Amino acid sequence: MGIDSERGTGSTCYFVLPLGVSKSNGDDPIDSGAVETFEQVSDVSVLIVEDNHVNRRVLEAYLAPFQFSITVAVNGAEAVEIVRNQKFDIVLMDIQMPIMDGIEATRIIREQGGWCAKVPIVAVTANAMAGDRERYLAAGMDDYVPKPVNRDAITQVLEKYKLSSGNTD
Repeated sequence: MGIDSERGTGSTCYFVLPLGVSKSNGDDPIDSGAVETFEQVSDVSVLIVEDNHVNRRVLEAYLAPFQFSITVAVNGAEAVEIVRNQKFDIVLMDIQMPIMDGIEATRIIREQGGWCAKVPIVAVTANAMAGDRERYLAAGMDDYVPKPVNRDAITQVLEKYKLSSGNTD
């Protein structure tokens, strides 16, 4: 639970509830055996690139049950510097950030070659106009998750890139 407040701007209150995933199909009542916890995979490394504190906390909360190794960058320039020194299994990249946006950061990361040319980079953005997704894919990103982000969308991305089971090949 927390609060971020800035004089003259306002306050944001937030809380995180670590919940399991229901095995119920929605038709049956959930019994005590129908809830499972996420798999714990400690060898997966995730880079979250997000300038907004609350959005970072939400992404961290959604990833917490997996017990991934999480690194955070607050802008694209910081992300570029971080990937020069550390390998990641996936990058969750905001688009609109100060100093360097997500599209430019993706371009520079891809130009580094090696693992950087292949790491899944997922746009996480509120920009959901027609053509935005295609623009991000054309810029070198692999996928797109619209904001506000929800747990199911993040889980689907992790499953798509085989990260929720620990398979990072």
